[in-house]
Amino acid sequence: MSPPRPVHPAVRRSLVIGLAVACFCFAYSATSAEPKPSVAAERVVLPKAVPDPIEPLNRVVWGFNRWLMSSMIKPTARLYRAIVRKPVRTGINNFNRNITYPGRLINNLLQGKCKGARNETDRFFVNTIAGGAGFVDVASRWKMPKSDADFGQTFGKWGWKPGCYVMLPVFGPSNERDAIGFVADTGANPITYLTPYPFTPNDPLTNFDIFWQTFKENYNSTASKNIDWNAVRDRYRPMVTASTTPDQLYQIFVDMITPLGDAHAFIQGPGDNSFSPKRAGTRDEDNVSRKDATTDVNQHLTQDLGVTNIQNFANGKISYADLPGGIGYLRITAFESYGGDHNVFADNSPILANALDQIFTPARVQAWRGLDIDVSFNTGGDDELGLQVASRLTNSAYPAYSKAARNDPNDPTKYGRLRPVTVTPFNGPRYTGPVRVLISDLTVSAGETFTEAMLARNPAPTLVGQTTQGVFADDMTRQLPNGWTFTLGNEQYYAANGHDYEGAGIPPTIQAPVFSKAELAQHADAALDTPW
Repeated sequence: MSPPRPVHPAVRRSLVIGLAVACFCFAYSATSAEPKPSVAAERVVLPKAVPDPIEPLNRVVWGFNRWLMSSMIKPTARLYRAIVRKPVRTGINNFNRNITYPGRLINNLLQGKCKGARNETDRFFVNTIAGGAGFVDVASRWKMPKSDADFGQTFGKWGWKPGCYVMLPVFGPSNERDAIGFVADTGANPITYLTPYPFTPNDPLTNFDIFWQTFKENYNSTASKNIDWNAVRDRYRPMVTASTTPDQLYQIFVDMITPLGDAHAFIQGPGDNSFSPKRAGTRDEDNVSRKDATTDVNQHLTQDLGVTNIQNFANGKISYADLPGGIGYLRITAFESYGGDHNVFADNSPILANALDQIFTPARVQAWRGLDIDVSFNTGGDDELGLQVASRLTNSAYPAYSKAARNDPNDPTKYGRLRPVTVTPFNGPRYTGPVRVLISDLTVSAGETFTEAMLARNPAPTLVGQTTQGVFADDMTRQLPNGWTFTLGNEQYYAANGHDYEGAGIPPTIQAPVFSKAELAQHADAALDTPW
C-alpha cells in the first residue's frame, strides 16, 4: 500500500486562501453587533477572487471528491496509519521529497533563484548520502534551508495570472495555471518513470525463452502442422549461451520458425535483418517484385488486349481497366497503405470507397458481362477493406468466414468461441453478375481472407491461377528485451463451409501459371487470358 501523496503546493495555496477568507468571515460576524468603527478601521484587503465559469462542472467534481474522501481515502488513510508506524511514514515522506528534487531544482532556476537551487542541491546530496537515500531528513536536522518551487509558481513568476477556478478530481481546488503546472510537475518527477513491472534481463537465454514461450502459448498452427514445439526448444536452447552473439541468436530464431512455412511468423533482428518463412515450394516478394509484376501485366493489357486507359487509385494499390467483350478488370495489390496520414483502417477506408465509387458506376455495373478481380499479387493488409470490396458484389448479406483465437496456453488445439464475419451489401451501385478471382501463392493474408469471403457469394466466383499462400490470422506483435520485434498468427479462420485453409491455402478452380519467368518475359498473363 502506498503512502498518502503529499499535498500539492497548488492545493496548499488554495487552502491558505480559503482559510484566510474563513477567518475574516468569522471575525466579521463576531463583531457585527459592536458599534460601527471608522471607515479606515474596517478596510480589509481580501484575496482577489478567481472567476468560476465552469461552476456546474466544478460542483460535480467537488461532489465526487467529497464522496471519494469519505468512502475511500479516509478509511484507507486510517488503516495505513494503523499499520505503518509514524517513523516509517515519516521516512517514506522524506524519501518522496528527496527523490522529487529535480523538479524543485528546475523551477528554482527558471525563477532565477540560484540560491534556492543551491540549497535544494545541498539538501539532496546530504540526505541521499547521509540520510540513507533520503529516508532520514538529515538536512533539516542540520538546519539547512529549503526552497520549495513548482511549475505553478514558475508560471506565476513569469506573469501568468490565474484566470479560471478548477476543481481537480482527487487533488481538489486549483486553477488552470496550477493545473497545467501540476502536469509539468508530474513530468519532472522521477517516480513517474519508474516501471511497476519487474525488470526483465536482456541476455540471450532470456530472449530465447520469451520468443519460444510466446509461440508456445499463442501460435495457431503447431498442432495442424504436426510440429512439436517442445522438441524445438530441446533442440535449439542448448545452442544459446551467455556469449551467443546477436547474429547467432537471430539465426537460431530463423531456423526455429522456418519449418512453420508461415509468412506471419516474422522476426526483425539486428540491423536491417528480417525474415519470414513461406510455404514450401512457393514464392514471395524476394522472388517476384510487385513493380515487375504490375508493369508486365499492364503491358499485356495495353499491347495484347487493346486497353487504352488504366485507371490507378489508392497510391497505386488499386487499378481498373475495361477489357474487350464487356469484361471489367479490377486489380488490388494490397489492402493497406492507400495514402492516408497513417496506415490504419480509418484512413484507408474512405480512400478505398472513393476508388470503388469511381469504378462501380451505375453504367458500368449495368454493362459488365463479367468482372475479373486480380489479387494474384496481394501482400495483405486489413481484412475489413476486403469486406468493403465484397460488399459491392452482392445484393444480400452472407457469411464471409468465422475466426477464433487460441485461448489455452498449454493446449494448441483449444480455441475460444467462433466470431462470425458477414458481408453486408453496399448502399449504392452493386454488381451481382459473374466474377472471377485471380489468385496465386503471392496472394497473402488479407488477400486470402478477401478470397475466402468471396467463396460463399451467390453466384460463387471462379478462382483462376494457383493456390494461395495459406496465412489468414491477424498478426500478434511482440517485442523482446533486446528490442527485436516479432509477429505470429494466433487465430484460425474458417470458411463459410467450415473448411480451414490455414497452412494449405485456397486452391483455384482452374489452374493456370501466374508470374512465371516465361510469362514475365513475354508480358503474358495466362490466368487473365483463361476463357470465361
